[in-house]
Amino acid sequence: MPFRTHIPVLALALTLVGAPTALAAPPVTTPAPEVGSTEVALAELPSAELSELSDLPEEVASELETTSDLAVETASQPLTDEVAVAALILPADADPASLWVRSTADGQPEAWEQIQIDPTDDGQSGTVSSEPVIISSKDEVEAIVVSADGEPVGAELQVYSSVVTAADATASATASSYAWDNPRILSRAAWGADESLVRYGYSRGEVTGAMIHHTAGTNSYTSAQVPAILRSIQAFHVNGRGWNDTAYNVLVDKFGRAWEGRGGGVNQPIAGGHAWGVTNRRVFGISLMGNYETATPSSAMIETMNQVIAWKLQMHNVNPYGSTWGSGGQDGGSTFLPAISGHRDENATSCPGRYVYSRMGTIRSRVQTLMNTTRYPRFRDVPIGLQFEPEIRWMATTGISTGWSDGTYRPWEPVTREAMAAFLYRMAGSPAYTPPATSPFSDVPTSHMYYKEIAWLAATRVAEGYPDGTFRPAATTNRDAMAAYLYRMYNRPSGTGTVSYNDIARSNQFYREIAWLTQRGIATGYPDGSFRPTEPVRRDAMAAFMNRSVSKLGTPRPQG
Repeated sequence: MPFRTHIPVLALALTLVGAPTALAAPPVTTPAPEVGSTEVALAELPSAELSELSDLPEEVASELETTSDLAVETASQPLTDEVAVAALILPADADPASLWVRSTADGQPEAWEQIQIDPTDDGQSGTVSSEPVIISSKDEVEAIVVSADGEPVGAELQVYSSVVTAADATASATASSYAWDNPRILSRAAWGADESLVRYGYSRGEVTGAMIHHTAGTNSYTSAQVPAILRSIQAFHVNGRGWNDTAYNVLVDKFGRAWEGRGGGVNQPIAGGHAWGVTNRRVFGISLMGNYETATPSSAMIETMNQVIAWKLQMHNVNPYGSTWGSGGQDGGSTFLPAISGHRDENATSCPGRYVYSRMGTIRSRVQTLMNTTRYPRFRDVPIGLQFEPEIRWMATTGISTGWSDGTYRPWEPVTREAMAAFLYRMAGSPAYTPPATSPFSDVPTSHMYYKEIAWLAATRVAEGYPDGTFRPAATTNRDAMAAYLYRMYNRPSGTGTVSYNDIARSNQFYREIAWLTQRGIATGYPDGSFRPTEPVRRDAMAAFMNRSVSKLGTPRPQG
């Protein structure tokens, strides 16, 4: 069953809804760098010419010496862009004896590379695909398909290519506005994902494990070429395979950089397209960029992969030494999988390459160590996918909120004034402060658990209490007072602008503060045009208000 969270709807800085089973496709913003595509039908070589060819793969040439019942199809395609992804598309019922590709640089052909049929569940009816081959800085790509029954299969060579832009060399944007929230996974925007290619909303699954892949192809790509490679992979997966988007949830390059692959949010349990059938909905897919059947992955690549897997499994409470299940059973693969698996555990494939697969024990051990020593705090009543879940986790990670002793955050409870004092004091970095021996408020004794924080709020003039000398610590904090607190935390800036909420008049005592909150993009109110100033602010919404304040304005330093 798709995961669904039933929660009340709250509007804040966007139209907010409960967590859906299918997440909306991202909006199309800046046009992505263009990815060119070419399809070339393979042509059968006449049998009379086969024996005369000197540049066939050695294995094919040897087989021709012992049998005449072979059909050989070939095709070539010039490459004009710096980066390309090439693959062979075949009819679904094709049973070729072998598939081969090679590329040419400066007129010199490289060695033939044998590739396999990709066992991943294809989204395009009536066809299957070879593994895609990544090519960088080459002039031409050639392909050969060999059939043992003497009948050509009718294959097609598809090539997707992209230029390397100036922005590719400086890609740095992370996949979340919460830099604390993941091991610096670079965003889709950083590699220039073409959001217009995404056909429909992303599907939510569940994370019960992680499956490791490799992309195959070149290991000699440069750092600047990586975004163009990712764009070409996306175009192939969508236009060549018929999938919704990039198959992998995350990809890692040899330089140790992690990249957001499929959209929908790296924090979310987004179903991928990297495995067979239901496995895509149950297992997080991570792919190492390169061919690790022929080369050893860099230590930086392996460590980043371990960090991403540890982060993801910890987030979803998965034991790295546990097990899971998927579709499995394809071509001798298994239905039952280790929680951290290689693609070959489920399907007959060399993926993720012998130089990665031989390390699976070490990978599990390192992931376990990372999970034991690096904590990504969570509250047990704030599941993945809950509205404002990343912001609430930010509260825990930064120490602004410790929650209750029972491990809950209680997101829908209103924020009390004493809790607000604690939140704001910690939001400012818990500055050194010695509270006075005499309380500034008649109803807050010096023994109160939040006395220091409340006294600090008074000392910085973020809160002045009521005319009768009380603070009323157990009272709830309304949304207009919340706006005033945040405004004062940033030292009452001038030029606050105006607002047009239908329930906020200029005579409102907190008009200036609400206008500032709106102008800064920290809140936009409700879809009906209201701000609802006298409603209590909830703990989940407060997390969002505070996170946006820090993200946009930095850590506050109220001077009082």
